[in-house]
Amino acid sequence: MRLAATGREANKTGGIMLKRIMAVVFALGMSATASANTCHYDFTAEGGEAYSLDHIVAFVTGEIRPRLGNDNTILDVHITERCPGKQPVVNTLGMNTKNLYLLTINKLPLPDHIVRYNNRLPLTLNKANFEHSLSLIADQDFLKFYAEGVTRTYQDVEEEIQQQKILKMLAFVFAEAPRFESAEVALKKTMAGNCSISWHDFDFALHNWSNMSRFVIDTETVGKKQYRGGGADQLLAPVTLKQEVAFLKAIKAGEDYRFSHNAVFGQYDYEC
Repeated sequence: MRLAATGREANKTGGIMLKRIMAVVFALGMSATASANTCHYDFTAEGGEAYSLDHIVAFVTGEIRPRLGNDNTILDVHITERCPGKQPVVNTLGMNTKNLYLLTINKLPLPDHIVRYNNRLPLTLNKANFEHSLSLIADQDFLKFYAEGVTRTYQDVEEEIQQQKILKMLAFVFAEAPRFESAEVALKKTMAGNCSISWHDFDFALHNWSNMSRFVIDTETVGKKQYRGGGADQLLAPVTLKQEVAFLKAIKAGEDYRFSHNAVFGQYDYEC
């Protein structure tokens, strides 16, 4: 029995080490440009104050989360890039306040297949990768691949995947962190705590925002500091960690609540 346990422990240790190595390699590859440029970023929502990257959590929770409502309006989020020896560059994200969906970049509508989450696409959430994604926004032609299937060459496919990665990163920071306490915690750990985590660890939560919101409303556990929207007050922000656990427990027990069949819950596995 001890030999078997030791073997499992060795396999587990080897798996963890491999995962850490892959995370480091991915981070180094993604962050080379950002590190070389030594650029700085600040963020403003229309009518709000400016926040530095060090205060990104305060920005998304204090300036974006409270904008969730029932009106179908666009909130402009301005990202200012300041690089040595260059003029500041401002990129603007357009978000629907009804559901916090990211719909436009620099006033241009985003194609549906670029905005949608590509579940096959791996993405490591950390500060270096976020900064690198920010550095790429201005150079992207998000209308180049206006529909699925218009890619012609291998380079087209690479470019389209890069756009999806950028949007996936932006959506996590500016949309999912306002929606979920678990994603807010991820920003605290990755932007301030130098940790990394896989986007796929949040797969279950991100595919169940409306279902979790409905569960919280049905079980009459809505908190005083939760904002409501969606057109009929049916969406909540943030869904708390406690509510997320209660929802998972209920559906595991077979209780009659809707849930997405496209994702199951694993665990939040940080590498620090």
